[in-house]
Amino acid sequence: MEKLLHQMGAKIIAVIDSSGGAYNSDGMDPVALIEFKEDMMGQAFNNVYQMHVDKKVSMREAAYMVAVSRLYKAMGLRGWL
Repeated sequence: MEKLLHQMGAKIIAVIDSSGGAYNSDGMDPVALIEFKEDMMGQAFNNVYQMHVDKKVSMREAAYMVAVSRLYKAMGLRGWL
């Protein structure tokens, strides 16, 4: 991918997903971005799997539980609770 972007004269200057975004006008390393995203996805899977094991629920229910706990924490940090 990096070679293709270089051949086209393109560079990645911004990325965004559900957890936030990043911007660098000098460009970003696409390989590093992919590795970072894979790391984040691995951590997310591990969190869901651990909830699945701890609470003895399905993976779907564990994913919901992790999502709700993250929302609860964010609301608490904003002083909404």
